[in-house]
Amino acid sequence: MTQLSPLLTAVLLLNNFVVAQHIGLRPLKSGSEVLGLGASTALALLVAAPLDWLLRHFLLQPLDIAALRILTAALLAAALAQVAETLLRRNQPRFFPEQGSHLPLIIANTLLLLLSAEPTATLIEISTRALFCGVSFAILLFVFQLLRERVAQADTPQPFRGAALDLISAGLLAIAGSGLVSLW
Repeated sequence: MTQLSPLLTAVLLLNNFVVAQHIGLRPLKSGSEVLGLGASTALALLVAAPLDWLLRHFLLQPLDIAALRILTAALLAAALAQVAETLLRRNQPRFFPEQGSHLPLIIANTLLLLLSAEPTATLIEISTRALFCGVSFAILLFVFQLLRERVAQADTPQPFRGAALDLISAGLLAIAGSGLVSLW
């Protein structure tokens, strides 16, 4: 358990692969949309990571077809992202936009975890990392959305409005998060 604590701290706050890679991110319009994307990503990650590990260790490696890992991970991520979004959209439609889909975002974020997994990691480590990355991604999205809403109400100079202020805010959040590295 003592080895698990630094891993959880690192994954949850400092080395979140989704935030570090920033692939598949786009501006979100409301807090409920942020919750929908965060929940869908967390659900897809939680299911995809153990399935990918099992597929890799019990099918691809024994049959000596490990070269197909990227293809199988992409298909698994796409399928599970679709299932996660469909389930959550059906049960909580207010979390999703009327038009459009979070599907490309969820697929990209899920695929990031699957492809960044260390080959020597155990099933428990992969599952734990998936859980905490999904939850921390949802928390970070929500905090950033709250920050964007607060900044939208502020009186800011014209050149800083929009994407410029979003990038500055994201940079400040990244600096604040990197300051936590020395804590553990």
